[in-house]
Amino acid sequence: MVGVPRSKGCHLCVKRRVKCDQTKPQCNACVRYGAVCPGYDREVKFIIEKHHVRPRVKPKTGQAKNVPPSASSSGSTTLSVVSGTEEESPTTRPENDSSTTVVLSPTALSPTIDRAQFICTMLDTLYLKASRKEVSFLNPWFEGIQDQFGAKATLDSAATSLILHMLGKTTGDSRLVGESRSLYGQSLMALQLALNHKTEWRASETLSASTVLCLFELFAGTKSAVSWMEHAKGVTWLIQQRGPECFKDGWDRVTFKNFRALVIMNSIFSGEDCFLVQDKWQDVMRKDVMKDGSAGSGRGTLADLLMVKRLKVADEYFALLAKVPSVLRRAYPLREARKKGLAVDTRTVERLSRYATGVCRDYLAWEKDMRQVVADPIDVPSKDPRSPFATVFWYENPWVGSLHMGYWASMLIVQECLLHCDMASLDGIRFTDSIPDMASKILRSFENVGGGIMGGYRVGYAMRVVYEFVDLPTQLWITCLLDDYEGTYAGLQATAFPAPEPIEGNELLPRWLSQMRPNL
Repeated sequence: MVGVPRSKGCHLCVKRRVKCDQTKPQCNACVRYGAVCPGYDREVKFIIEKHHVRPRVKPKTGQAKNVPPSASSSGSTTLSVVSGTEEESPTTRPENDSSTTVVLSPTALSPTIDRAQFICTMLDTLYLKASRKEVSFLNPWFEGIQDQFGAKATLDSAATSLILHMLGKTTGDSRLVGESRSLYGQSLMALQLALNHKTEWRASETLSASTVLCLFELFAGTKSAVSWMEHAKGVTWLIQQRGPECFKDGWDRVTFKNFRALVIMNSIFSGEDCFLVQDKWQDVMRKDVMKDGSAGSGRGTLADLLMVKRLKVADEYFALLAKVPSVLRRAYPLREARKKGLAVDTRTVERLSRYATGVCRDYLAWEKDMRQVVADPIDVPSKDPRSPFATVFWYENPWVGSLHMGYWASMLIVQECLLHCDMASLDGIRFTDSIPDMASKILRSFENVGGGIMGGYRVGYAMRVVYEFVDLPTQLWITCLLDDYEGTYAGLQATAFPAPEPIEGNELLPRWLSQMRPNL
């Protein structure tokens, strides 16, 4: 007997049970979905006997249910998470064992499976392996995005690749890391389709997928330590094209707040002004998200007033950080001119001096507000035998430590710029005293803030800046720390740092611009 399917839609639309417009070579439904249209060719189906139902077989003790026979195939390209079942024997899984088995499944992200549930299960697994506190900066985004999963393959595959990579690095499972890279390649193709679509490029899922893949590159570094910057340029373009009105509330604002640091860091390391310094974007970054108790937070009312104040302090921090690229871009040519004994335009120096002075005073005012809602670090004995410090800083939360370190790193740049503008002090602060002090505070924070799966992300900016402000022995010590991040955080690969060398005098503005942007 020969059976021919009656549906005229493409294979994917038939499987998803959605209406197909039968556009060739790719239907619009698949393009909106973010997947490659498989086409319309039909296979002939031969049936040589009546269908009969196989008897239901009860899973054996200790065996996870619903695992497809092909789950152990070495040729699969996606993953599925199978948790322990109630029928498992206590001898095979102890009561206190919360481990989760990750097995290969070629249909894990197929339209017939609840992808949202699948991704959330993997996220829960990551929380078991790396504490929720450790990845807390992503919590508002991950918790809010769970409602977005399952709608667009572009976002689903991007989020899955990032979670798999983090899970693989946390557990030391190279297979998961390899699968995450395979899925990353699929995510890039799906993203390219969405970006080339006349409407999908503006979708929230497209922007979210772009930021997630940028974060993936920051951790994985598929090509080099700075390959994440190419993604960051794309994210910057998308945000600018959509305009500030799209990020004043709702889900897009949550995405913007969680990944704005990537945009700013790209501007710093590229030697370019950051568009977020414009007034219309500064208003978006400083918007009071708690006026109506929910706007822009993505999480509803926050009863804890202290948390509200901390959120406002964090927003102000990033608004100020967006001004640092402008200081750095203008200070670098000034430093090079003075090194070579060239004449400098006094009006240019005066403008830079006024701008950097304003940024410095804004940071000093911000520090006072921060210290009212965030506890200062405390001294504890160092546990790292390589540390040049007998005592180091301990913070109540490593992300609070990252905020401190980011502030000190930014002030190093600003105050060094003022030194090149022939300003020795400001408001009673002597820069020749404060610069070494802030550098020491950053160095003493590495041990506590730099640990865990997100440690490199927290200390990366401050580590790269302070490297330019220390002597040769300390640079060699930092180089040893970079080895600890080898394979876990590509943004801190040794290749992204200049070779350790003695520095003379106080000419300490970052040298990375001369390496990455020689035409400046």
